[in-house]
Amino acid sequence: MILFNDCVSMGDTLLSFPAMKRVIQRSIEPVYLHWTNEDLAMIFPRRLGHLIDELPPHSSQQVLRLSVHDFVFRRAEWREGHDYGHLSAALYYQWTGESAPADFIRPEIEFPITDVPAYDFVLVPFALADAERNWCNDRWRMLIEMLRSEFAGCSIALAASTRLRRRPRDLCKVLPDPLCRTFIRNTVLVNEANLHTWGVDLCLDLHIFDLCTLLTKVKVAAITVDTGPSRLMHAIGRPHVLLAHNTVGYDSVRYPGVRCLWRDLKDISVDDVMNEVKAVA
Repeated sequence: MILFNDCVSMGDTLLSFPAMKRVIQRSIEPVYLHWTNEDLAMIFPRRLGHLIDELPPHSSQQVLRLSVHDFVFRRAEWREGHDYGHLSAALYYQWTGESAPADFIRPEIEFPITDVPAYDFVLVPFALADAERNWCNDRWRMLIEMLRSEFAGCSIALAASTRLRRRPRDLCKVLPDPLCRTFIRNTVLVNEANLHTWGVDLCLDLHIFDLCTLLTKVKVAAITVDTGPSRLMHAIGRPHVLLAHNTVGYDSVRYPGVRCLWRDLKDISVDDVMNEVKAVA
């Protein structure tokens, strides 16, 4: 069987890991894996399947395509009258026909530890998929000042992507915009944010192993507006605070271990974030 994971973003691809693992476990034949997000393919447990670079043009094997994006767009079909608790649980049921075990939600990942330095805090201040999911840059700067005041001598890193890592035709699966203007515009915003003036160590365009290592080594907490890094922190099992705009489904952001502020980001103050940070510190 060929299992084609056609998820695009980091967060959505991680959402698919538990259900994908179960589909593979239930298969009675060898499973070959093909991925749209090649970065996340590198941290999916290799023992579960054989990686292939391309889908064969003609194959006698079954090709099973898994797409979180198609699934979410049909949310009205599966959500009504049933509380799955978390989007991963709904996805798990859809793909396996089984109720998700209580401990399943944390994605299993594996990666080598690299020589990335350790920091007290890691900030991930940009979500490329949607402009309204980005917190005001001035508030990020104020947060940095307050962290340094509250945690004297703390070290702070900022992780961000300054370029698109996915092909336009793949990004269209996340947002039905034929030119992917949203992603392109938000990438420009990252590059125009004058990050070198924020007074933190910049960790830009990291390899997935380096990003995983950076988040693994966090001493206090990671703080992010992007569900991708937050789900990666959940997989790693480290403290994190998620600033989630209320256009993100609540069933996507309620999972064990997250400190989540779920409302319009314009209504989230620096004090609100500091209170969440203190709760995990």
